[in-house]
Amino acid sequence: MIRKVANSLSMDEKIVEKIITHQFDSASAATVNNNSIEISGFGKFLFNNKRGIKTLEKYEILIENYTKALETVKDDNEKRVLLLKIKTINVNIAHLKPKLV
Repeated sequence: MIRKVANSLSMDEKIVEKIITHQFDSASAATVNNNSIEISGFGKFLFNNKRGIKTLEKYEILIENYTKALETVKDDNEKRVLLLKIKTINVNIAHLKPKLV
């Protein structure tokens, strides 16, 4: 992609790569900071606070259910799977909570 863009613009590939990397980094930072992103030809993307709250509630219910299931499961593999799911959900919650206003 970088080569095609560089050739079509008659620019050095390294410069085009830096520009594209900067754009993706800026978009990523905007999503982390709960800002909107507008990409020409694709639309405007913004964080939906109501959806975030619903997702957080869903995560909390899942953790509760998995924790209860841990008490009854005897197979070590199933326990590991449940613990991994709980850990993953906790990571998702950690990323989601700062975005909620």
